[in-house]
Amino acid sequence: MRPPPRKLYIKPMSQRRNVPRYLYGGEGELSHPPAGNPAEVTVVSISLGGCRLQGPKIPPTGETCGIKIEWRGREFEAVGQVCWKGKNNTAGLKFNPLPDHSLETLRELCANLRLEPPSGAPAHF
Repeated sequence: MRPPPRKLYIKPMSQRRNVPRYLYGGEGELSHPPAGNPAEVTVVSISLGGCRLQGPKIPPTGETCGIKIEWRGREFEAVGQVCWKGKNNTAGLKFNPLPDHSLETLRELCANLRLEPPSGAPAHF
């Protein structure tokens, strides 16, 4: 006997991402003034609205911090809030509104990366 078909669950519109995420996997520098020196983190993925980080010194949820990424001889810098923390020292950083020059650099960076598959979908490398 076959098992019943699985139901497809579609997240409500309010829970869907507004912008695509791109796989990055490079290093970044996370600054959080109360913690002192900047900490190296891995920027797992990035979008025009924020990034997913992995590292041992990520501030608590709600804290403001900065991220700096060097890419092809250019620097991308943004300030934002830690909006979630997960397992394995991962966290989400939501960017504050970006100045035009930073947004341009971020768009160029994303244009050179691969899209991150939607949650739950297998990654094909």
